[in-house]
Amino acid sequence: MDEFFPPRKDKQVNPQDSVNEVLDIAGGVGWDLRKASRPPGDQDNITTTLQSLYALLAVLRSIGDADVLSTAYHPMLEAAYLALGKAETEIDALGQELEYQHQRLDSARDAALAEATKESR
Repeated sequence: MDEFFPPRKDKQVNPQDSVNEVLDIAGGVGWDLRKASRPPGDQDNITTTLQSLYALLAVLRSIGDADVLSTAYHPMLEAAYLALGKAETEIDALGQELEYQHQRLDSARDAALAEATKESR
């Protein structure tokens, strides 16, 4: 199995540190992206949903073959699938927003470049 997962050559970077670095750089040029983020309630909900999913999966993992007949695991499965669905919906919405922002910014850049090229002629 180790052949499929070789050791990392570089130290893994904490994603939150990378995000904070980008936010600090943007703040340095006057863009306060921390205030422009999604409402805290949305972020709290997705965090809680993921924590619930991890907890439910931990419980499901702990059920041994010998205990399967004496444990009511179906309600836990249903709750885990519900949490997964909520997380997928939120992730999909974030992905759509990211794609929209990407297209919007590329279009604005292309228009600005076209205008600058037209003015330089």
